[in-house]
Order: sequence, then C-alpha cells, then structure tokens
Amino acid sequence: SRGVPRFTVVVPTRDRPARLAACLQALGRLEPPAGGLEVVVVDDGSRQDVGPIAAAAGARLVRERGRGTAAARN
Repeated sequence: SRGVPRFTVVVPTRDRPARLAACLQALGRLEPPAGGLEVVVVDDGSRQDVGPIAAAAGARLVRERGRGTAAARN
C-alpha cells in the first residue's frame, strides 16, 4: 500500500535543535527504500520548540515529558 510507509526512523531529541536539523537534513538526502520512509521526531521535553524543524523536514512530531532517551525511542 502506498499510504503506509514500510520503514520508520525514530529520532529522539532534547535541547539540540542544530543537531536535530542536521540529522533530518541527512535523512532527507537518503534515497527512500521501496515502500517508503517515515521519520518520527520524539521531543523529550526540549525547552525550545522543535516543531518547526520537524515540519520543515516533513517529519512527524511526538512530544514527551522528559522521560529519558530510552522512553523516547520506544
């Protein structure tokens, strides 16, 4: 099915907007695998809003409440 991506990349982040932007730019340069690629940014309670960075890269944003990197990955 074309509507559901076959692969998902989860990018946990907290208070590193420049590194997040660089990571998402690098992912954007990849050739998408057959079936599509979805990028999900999990913001683990950043003080700065990373929503615009995720949106500019076409990534989906999930907001957490500072539960740690392991929780953000899950």
